[in-house]
Amino acid sequence: MIPQTSKVEERSKTEKVHQLITETVPMFFFVYDITKKRVDFISNSFLEYVTLDGNIQELDPHLQLEFIIHKEDRRKFQEFFEDLSKENRYKASVELRTPKDKTGIDWIEINTFKSTRKSTREKKVVGHILDISFRKKQYEILNKENERLENFINMMAHDLKAPLANLSLVVDLMRETMSPPELKKYRKYLDILHATTKDSGELITKLLHFATLKGEASKLDLHLHDLRKVVKMVVKTEKTRIAEKKLKVSFDFPDYAVEALLDITLFKQVLQNLLGNAIKFTPSGGDIRFKTGYTKDHHISLCITDNGIGIPEKYVSTLFKNISIIKREGLDGERSTGLGLYICLQIMRIHRGRISVTSKENVGSTFSLHLPIPGSSSAYL
Repeated sequence: MIPQTSKVEERSKTEKVHQLITETVPMFFFVYDITKKRVDFISNSFLEYVTLDGNIQELDPHLQLEFIIHKEDRRKFQEFFEDLSKENRYKASVELRTPKDKTGIDWIEINTFKSTRKSTREKKVVGHILDISFRKKQYEILNKENERLENFINMMAHDLKAPLANLSLVVDLMRETMSPPELKKYRKYLDILHATTKDSGELITKLLHFATLKGEASKLDLHLHDLRKVVKMVVKTEKTRIAEKKLKVSFDFPDYAVEALLDITLFKQVLQNLLGNAIKFTPSGGDIRFKTGYTKDHHISLCITDNGIGIPEKYVSTLFKNISIIKREGLDGERSTGLGLYICLQIMRIHRGRISVTSKENVGSTFSLHLPIPGSSSAYL
């Protein structure tokens, strides 16, 4: 006769599984039973965090979790659990609305992964619960701001493109029809006109790229990329300018890959802006250094340091807050639009990351990028 397992023993085993999970996951979490297809445990800390009705405490854990989901998102909530399978290793993520009047929050994010050991009969999935209301609010503000700027930029670009194209044609025509003596006499002024139209065209291109960030924010093309390779790829595109100024570029990278989820096109724009600035404001023979690794708060960091002319202290704290009023020429007379760093900020935000700077005049600057580790739910807001 096979001995029957008592309810006390079963409960003891379940408690041990829950204890194991609580030692390895954040404060707000739940446990999902794969076999029963039900949530069978929610951390008390989360139930205390949301302002639930007293009657909810009497419901089973699955209904408790379902109760804090907005009615219009409950189907999405059920489909989320139905989609968990061996094929996706029970790893998934979903953003769900909540009824603020009942929970005190607007949005939550649920992330799951299988946590049961092979030797354990019980098949469990642990889920992290995150309050992402602030992040969603920030995205909403960003989208509204982008919409306003997009309308303004598109109008400006449309109004500027035609006159610039005509001006460029006139300059080319004058060069072709002038006699050698006339060309020699007026070449300086024609060169100025040519440079002006070129710089203005580049400004329009940047403005249009900035306007497209709204669309990119809603649908990033994210893939894992080794930051070491991405940096060297961008540095290679600037090798001519680096060589002309006899700059020394060095890399302080670990021996292992430092992978981040990136929309590579947008992220390269960040690095190109930062490297371009470092080249512009670092004197000939100067140093530019890249360093990447992991931070103490479990994020990925990438820093670019130069020993250039630095940024005036009065501008450092407001450098990223709006389209920059700092439009200094580079050491070789390069023009600045004031848009580059603001674009960098927007790109880092939609990657759930952060950009910051430390600088001292006549000493140099360090720009630091921080990104979430792939698979984590951490983010800088």
